[in-house]
Amino acid sequence: MTISTRRRLLVAAGLVAGATAIGTLRVRASLKDQRADGIPYGDHARQVLDVYAPEVDSGGARPVVVYLYGGGWQGGQRKASRPIAQTLAAHGIVTFAPDYRVYPQTVFPGFIEDAAAAVRWTHQHAHEFGGDPERMIIMGHSAGAHIAAMVATAPQYLQADGLSKASLRGMVGLAGPYSQFTTDPHMAEIFPAASRPQAMPIRMCAS
Repeated sequence: MTISTRRRLLVAAGLVAGATAIGTLRVRASLKDQRADGIPYGDHARQVLDVYAPEVDSGGARPVVVYLYGGGWQGGQRKASRPIAQTLAAHGIVTFAPDYRVYPQTVFPGFIEDAAAAVRWTHQHAHEFGGDPERMIIMGHSAGAHIAAMVATAPQYLQADGLSKASLRGMVGLAGPYSQFTTDPHMAEIFPAASRPQAMPIRMCAS
C-alpha cells in the first residue's frame, strides 16, 4: 500500500470515527458519489450490497473498503452505512456496503460467512467500479467490527470463498467487541457455548 493510499484510509477512518462520536455526519455537496443499490452477492434476501464509488476519476484504480454496519448481530440495514460510505467515497475510496444475515435467521458463524462472501464478490467485481481489489480493507462498527475482525483474523472464512487473509490489506474496527460479548440475553443463542471460543477475534490473532 502506498503512503498516499494509507493516508487517505487513515483520514477517512478518522472522519468516520469523529462522526460516530458526535452522532452526525455531513458530506460536502461538491463531493458526490456514484451508487449502485441492491446487488446480490448470494442467494439469501439479505445477501445484497450497495456500492459507493467516487464520481471523479482519480487517474487509476482506487482503494476499496467493505463496510459492515452494527446491530448486535440481530438487526440493522445497509442503508445505515450510507453516511460513512459516502464519506469514504468522497475521499476517493470505493466502498461496498453489504447486508448480512442476522439472528434469528442465522447464528455464529453465519453472519461471518456472509461477510466473507461479500468480500469475495467485492474482490471479483471491484474493478467494475474503479476499485483495486489488491488494495482492499474490511471495516465495521460495533457488531460489524466484530464480524470484520473475524474475517480478517480467522483464515477459514476467506479460504472457503477462495481467498486468503492476504487478500485484505487491513481491517478498521469502530467500537467492536474483540475479547468478550455483551450480556444481551440472546448471546447464548447467537453464539452457542461450544463454538464461543472460536468466535473472538483476540483468540484468532493469538492462534
